[in-house]
Amino acid sequence: MRKLGVILSYCPRATLEKKEAERVKGLVERATAAGYRLVREEHSSCSWILFDREDGERVHSAVTLEQVEQWLNE
Repeated sequence: MRKLGVILSYCPRATLEKKEAERVKGLVERATAAGYRLVREEHSSCSWILFDREDGERVHSAVTLEQVEQWLNE
């Protein structure tokens, strides 16, 4: 069995999102201002979750940053 070293998972979107660090930062700030906490799903580098900041309840999940942005716009 071949070891993968430091590569934990591969997702084309994860590579794209690294290039969009400022966009992620902006969405984190928007989510915070709206009372949410935006985090990348622990078991998948391809998903994002919005939690309620007060009670920690999962409010919304999305595969892409575009979906997070759309949800915050609603």
